[in-house]
Amino acid sequence: MIKIRPVSELRNSFPKIEDLVINQDETVYLTKNGTGIMVVMSIEKYSSLINSVDETQIISSKKSSRRTSKKSTPSE
Repeated sequence: MIKIRPVSELRNSFPKIEDLVINQDETVYLTKNGTGIMVVMSIEKYSSLINSVDETQIISSKKSSRRTSKKSTPSE
């Protein structure tokens, strides 16, 4: 479930946010004046997310390269 909290809670209740992020493996979305401004997640979750994005970009790049090389191969 998405946890949405005002940014002031990070300042006033850091241990509560820390518990949600570290012990309950939640991602917390912080708002200021009702607008989302920040996301807090564990370093493990962040690393996993970044690795997934990197892998997706590598796969996409390889597929694009294959398409380009097939188009540029001279036909006889």
